[in-house]
Amino acid sequence: MSVELGSKSEQFITMSSVVQGLRKSVTRNSVYTDTNELLGTLMEFWYHSQQQPESDFATGMRSFEAFTASYLPDLDPNSKKKWVGLLSGYINHFDSGFLGLTVSGSASVSFQSSDRWIQINNERIGDQTYFDFVSRSLLAQVKILAESGYYTGDPGLYYHASGSAALSDIGEYDAILSSNRLLDKNREIKTGEFASVSWGGVLAHVYASLGARIGYATPRWFDEFGVVFGIDKDAMNEFCIQKGIPNPHHQTYIGNGILLGDEVPLSFVREIYSTSLRKVVDLADWGRKYCPNAKVLPYGVVELPLRAGISKEQVPLFVSNL
Repeated sequence: MSVELGSKSEQFITMSSVVQGLRKSVTRNSVYTDTNELLGTLMEFWYHSQQQPESDFATGMRSFEAFTASYLPDLDPNSKKKWVGLLSGYINHFDSGFLGLTVSGSASVSFQSSDRWIQINNERIGDQTYFDFVSRSLLAQVKILAESGYYTGDPGLYYHASGSAALSDIGEYDAILSSNRLLDKNREIKTGEFASVSWGGVLAHVYASLGARIGYATPRWFDEFGVVFGIDKDAMNEFCIQKGIPNPHHQTYIGNGILLGDEVPLSFVREIYSTSLRKVVDLADWGRKYCPNAKVLPYGVVELPLRAGISKEQVPLFVSNL
């Protein structure tokens, strides 16, 4: 489908066909064949709108809220969650600013010959071979951190995933609040489980995990990105005791669902990760204002061991050989 936009009517017809195609994925509760192509086309439209910021077309592409108001005015709350889930899945895994990717078969050839990507792993599953790549700019940052001792020892952190759309509220309240607390303040819940899956309910706690995971980091639009907070365990545990909350504990056997109460003060945040390399600088600006003592890093620095199939402690030797 062409993304060259002509008259306003041509823009509407083309956008209408993209939106109608994506509606099929939402209503079927599954991704059909053309979904990623349509999402890619939608992203190209968004890029085009940035070149014409004063146009009527750009008005409807400025944000997720503007897009849904212009092209999905009848969107019900449950369908809205499904759209957020669809968009965040694409943005996290297919946006060219993402930190790493997995491709199979002949698709790997262009990445293997690229100056931008470097292969770190491959795995044979059935009759397909899957190749893992990371960007060279990310690898350069990983090497610096490895030399500084970043990958040795227990970081002593809980991890909570969110999205950039929530940063304004988090900064205003100087804390990460549970969805229940946000609703009490008449604030819209823009990210997380409640905002992105049909079964997501209002949660009384901020949920965390022992390892950094994207989880419900939910960028809803093409200028948004996932954010993962690394929270000081000792400080958080003491805070819970002071508030009469049971010591944070595992709710599931895999380490997800650690209950941190309804509030995590930003003063307990030690690290913040961006799921987009392009947005690390923007997140760093936010961090300097609201979490001045926290390191701001690309999420790939903690994701790389998972993609490479190695332990955290093996990272320094691994990257020295690349």
